[in-house]
Amino acid sequence: MKIKIKNSVVVLPSDEAISQNELLLTLHPDKTCIKSVYDMNLFLGAAIRPWRRLARAETLKKFRGYIRHLEKSSGFSPEEELPRLNSHLGYLAHFDEYREVKKTIDSAPAVLSKYKFDNNYSKALIK
Repeated sequence: MKIKIKNSVVVLPSDEAISQNELLLTLHPDKTCIKSVYDMNLFLGAAIRPWRRLARAETLKKFRGYIRHLEKSSGFSPEEELPRLNSHLGYLAHFDEYREVKKTIDSAPAVLSKYKFDNNYSKALIK
């Protein structure tokens, strides 16, 4: 049996029987799921497909909520909020969500007035 390991995922040929003795593994029954490679896998705030990585809806909802919070509290300190904003932007930069991040930030004039962003919206700097 040939086993390929790519990005911490074990890929097994579908036509061969999977034996725990052959793999020398103990599989947890609640955490093990065998499905098609074309199905979406949800993992650590991401919806992963073979051809695309997207942030989960909950992850984007938290980001939008954070930007709305900054917009409502217009007296926020840019220095105090910069690490948290960059944390959100850096995490979302791993996914194909450029348009969504740009749209969310462009809809917040208070945030745009205090920060400048790099070309792909993965990092913010204080103006």
